[in-house]
Amino acid sequence: MAGRGVDIILGGDPPNVAEQEEVRNIGGLHVIGTERHESRRIDNQLRGRSGRQGDLGSSRFYMSLQDDLLRIFGGQQVEALMTRFNLDESVPLEAGIVSRAIENAQKKVESFNFDRRKHTVEMDDVMNVHRQVIYKLRRRMLELGSDYAGNEAWLLARLSEHSSQDIARAWNVHKDAVGEQVWGGVVWNISWPVINLLWMEHLVDMDRIREGIGLHGYAQRDPMVEYKRQGHERFEVLIAKIYSNIAERIVKIENISVAERHTPVGSQGKMSYQSGVFESGVGEESREYNGSKSHVEPVRSNEPKIGRNDPCPCGSGKKFKRCHGR
Repeated sequence: MAGRGVDIILGGDPPNVAEQEEVRNIGGLHVIGTERHESRRIDNQLRGRSGRQGDLGSSRFYMSLQDDLLRIFGGQQVEALMTRFNLDESVPLEAGIVSRAIENAQKKVESFNFDRRKHTVEMDDVMNVHRQVIYKLRRRMLELGSDYAGNEAWLLARLSEHSSQDIARAWNVHKDAVGEQVWGGVVWNISWPVINLLWMEHLVDMDRIREGIGLHGYAQRDPMVEYKRQGHERFEVLIAKIYSNIAERIVKIENISVAERHTPVGSQGKMSYQSGVFESGVGEESREYNGSKSHVEPVRSNEPKIGRNDPCPCGSGKKFKRCHGR
């Protein structure tokens, strides 16, 4: 009810003159609240339902010391007041100190919620930096097919930096064997699942850090600073693992046989081709599969098809759809 667009017209809509006058004589619309909201804005919206357009109106809120708002943030002062004057629990309190205690409690809640939203935005900014780097890396991998020359030196430098193996030699051998465009597509096929898998693991890891980062406050450390520091360390490990895994897969390739090559199609310069088999010494099964292509015959049944409403062949007496046809 406490929102924009709610306009209660005295006397009904369309207003009845007699009923409108009767409502005005008894004081207009009276709003009764059974509790106070954590936000003062919501309370003010509810109060604003009465006394609109110059009409008469009033509002009154009833609260208990057991309400969450007072119990957590502001009920101690009121309880001390009742204990000092030895007041009965059933006696209603109408005093400025009560209203001030409620407003102070609402201010504390609003401040707490504001800080929480602020920290959420700051943590999202940290993840946004990581996300931009990963997305840029994936875009450059995609561009290997259309702009191989512009990305080869950059990628080779990164792979050599994070790998102790002779990645440049393996890279040049495979590139000379199949050509730049096909090799660019092969590198993309190798890199894409590695980047995606490690990135998803990084997201889960950062969520775990975020869940327990508040505990650093007990050690007199700023949780936000610790989140940024740990996030940066994990991200550096992520980048190193991405390049090292890609380099390891490239080095393990023993031979690439290209079945077909097609020229780039489309205005984007995207490449369509069928890559051959990667022989990386993973077992004799792959070599046997590479050397022969067997024709697979589809399985056909000579038995007549059983209808859904036919009796089930098992002899239960039920329809097929009610028995083994489920």
